[in-house]
Amino acid sequence: MSHPQPLSPDVVRLKREIAQADVHGRPISCQTARELASWFAEAHGPGFRTFLTTGLVTSQLHTELTRLYDQRSEEAGHWLANLARFVLSQPVDSQPRRRARRATPEDTR
Repeated sequence: MSHPQPLSPDVVRLKREIAQADVHGRPISCQTARELASWFAEAHGPGFRTFLTTGLVTSQLHTELTRLYDQRSEEAGHWLANLARFVLSQPVDSQPRRRARRATPEDTR
């Protein structure tokens, strides 16, 4: 009989942080949301990748979360529910923020 592999410290920490959010009835932190998004980002689309790299909640992320709900396992579903609770508590920003560019002499003409 094989023994299950021990959980990595990251997984143990994520489980603890999700449990704390559940106990207090609040969304997970932005950092935890980004870490969960990184778990899902490899297998999913640009909404997760945008959130992971910029922290922006887009309509694409909403669509991808909906798709994941249809394919979830029990544990992934719990993690996904916490990520969705965070996403739903944030305003949707459809345009990535761009860095302000420096004014050039041509701008004054």
